Amino acid sequence: MKFSLKELIIGGVAAGGTVLVLWLWREAVPLIIARDFKDYSFIAPAAGLIVAGGFFTLSAIFIREAKVVYPLLIAGIIIPFFFLEASGTILAVLAANLFITSFAIYRIRQEHLLSYGFSLSKIAKTGLPLYFTAVSLMVSSFYLVNMDEELAISGLLPRPAVNFAFNLVSQVLPGPAGFPREMLELNADDFYEAMALELQQILGPYQRFLPLASALIFFFAFKAFTVPVYYLTLIFIFLLLKLLVFSKIVNKEKLQIEVERLSL
Repeated sequence: MKFSLKELIIGGVAAGGTVLVLWLWREAVPLIIARDFKDYSFIAPAAGLIVAGGFFTLSAIFIREAKVVYPLLIAGIIIPFFFLEASGTILAVLAANLFITSFAIYRIRQEHLLSYGFSLSKIAKTGLPLYFTAVSLMVSSFYLVNMDEELAISGLLPRPAVNFAFNLVSQVLPGPAGFPREMLELNADDFYEAMALELQQILGPYQRFLPLASALIFFFAFKAFTVPVYYLTLIFIFLLLKLLVFSKIVNKEKLQIEVERLSL
């Protein structure tokens, strides 16, 4: 097994960076659920995604030994699961992340090995989006464990929107006019509670699936958020590679590649 100190450093930064950025998102998720954006800066978790994704890609490219790169990078995704209490859903996400992360590493390495030149965008697009999918699943798991049925219902019934509707109805329909008098006699808080109770009665036993449904919606929202992060990560990798080449940490070399093809 041959590997250099430079490879271990890049791999260690990639694994440690992934653990750190997921820990930052673990702290941020409860604030997202509570819609409390005043006392927390989301710059660090967002920037951490760019840095961690960049070093993940570079590690998959430059660490030669598969026996080194796979355990290192997979560990970065798996360690944050120890922040969570085990459940069937969490274990399913763990299994999915094991596969997704392994496949992301494999795709990046294969594209790099079989490429005639070094095309960063071509190499990165094979595995970096998969990495961000694994991260999105992990952050959504943090969302799920912090979500309950009451919070899920409050997500479906945003209090500002309900209060606005209540005030509008109170102004437009000051009298009975076909609208239940007992509803008009409620204040805004009581009106909200009545709406939430009505929604619970409509959902019945299915309301227990609300936290999972909310986490699924959050996953797609977070995955959409990683789209611009992906392009920023490409820029970060490009600049970092320029710096590494300039400082002679990464060297340019010419190689002969044998390609296996099918022919008649």
